[in-house]
Amino acid sequence: MKRTVKITKNSFFKIFSDAIMLYEPSVKEQKTHIKKTLAKSGTLSVNYAFEAAANSFLSSIDITKNLKGQIDRFSALDKLDYTLQWHKETSLPQGVNETQIIKELLERCGYC
Repeated sequence: MKRTVKITKNSFFKIFSDAIMLYEPSVKEQKTHIKKTLAKSGTLSVNYAFEAAANSFLSSIDITKNLKGQIDRFSALDKLDYTLQWHKETSLPQGVNETQIIKELLERCGYC
């Protein structure tokens, strides 16, 4: 089944750019506690960006408000998987290294 999607608002790039902006000072910082704070802030920003992308993709699905509320409780990775299954009739490849890296990143901050 072919479906078309129009994304009208997405905060992914703004949030992701914040994460990138935190990387440089984290690498250059000499004080360990500040370095760790910047690195953790960058990681959290990546997680928030990932969640924003998942919610944006989820909004492309035409389903009932009740079902959307239930799906909204899914992890960001599960939301992306659900959306992928809806639009492409395929799942995220669970055994692939990239999927595992994303899952581990989200688990470190308690998002998966």
